[in-house]
Amino acid sequence: MYKRQAELRVDPPALSLTAGQTQTVTIVIQDAAEVYGIDVRASFDPALVEIVDSDPARDGVQMAPGVFPQPDFVALNAADNSAGALRYVVTQINPPPPASGGGVVFSFQVRGRANGVSPLRLVLVEMANRSGELLSVTTDDGAITVTGGQPPAATGVAVTIAAEGALPAAT
Repeated sequence: MYKRQAELRVDPPALSLTAGQTQTVTIVIQDAAEVYGIDVRASFDPALVEIVDSDPARDGVQMAPGVFPQPDFVALNAADNSAGALRYVVTQINPPPPASGGGVVFSFQVRGRANGVSPLRLVLVEMANRSGELLSVTTDDGAITVTGGQPPAATGVAVTIAAEGALPAAT
């Protein structure tokens, strides 16, 4: 019997929002088997979007835990809006059976900052069974389009050079 490979994906795969607007992004898995722990690292363009903290009572910026696998122990749940990175690491604690099938791994609110298209890349995903053996998983990235704001600020100093023979502008 052919067994499908587990797939971790961004839902929705393409998201459009205006600068200042907030929408939910969900990281979901399907066709998984015997999952006991998962480590997800993702990247985004911090000049264009930012992650909104799902738990203001705690230090830092966190995502909202999902149900796959059951997040009995959250080893790491952090977004770094200056670096454009997030990491979410959870594991089940014995005795519940490993997770199989699919569901929400975690979700987060994203806010548009400036015009442009930010990739939302699933940079590294490691899943393991109860024995700690790595399980195979494919990933499907997403993209966030932001409109209605200013383009990201240029870095460095802008220099304007007048064309040869041009007269200075009248003031």
